Amino acid sequence: MAGEFKITFDRAAEKKLLAAGPIVLTRVAEAITKEAKKRSPFLTGTNRRSIDWDAPSPMTRRIFTQSGYGIFLEWGTKKMAARPYMKPAFDFVAGMIGQILAKVRQETSG
Repeated sequence: MAGEFKITFDRAAEKKLLAAGPIVLTRVAEAITKEAKKRSPFLTGTNRRSIDWDAPSPMTRRIFTQSGYGIFLEWGTKKMAARPYMKPAFDFVAGMIGQILAKVRQETSG
């Protein structure tokens, strides 16, 4: 089918991937959260302190802010220019995925 591709693994590789997946996702979520906190616009620190992540399922991680106004900082409003911090944090960490994978692979191979 156009636009699709499939990757198959042997059973041993599939088992390792499934075992390491949640660890990798957690490391990535932690890194994005840390970077977003560094990049968050700072006046009172409320938004910065409210940035966190959770794991609603084994293969899902959500990074979010609970300040109530983090979305307005990220996207801006009619009266306020955007001051993005989440997307730049994501982009920064995306460049480190290979390093994170290598580190988790090293830690879990044994």
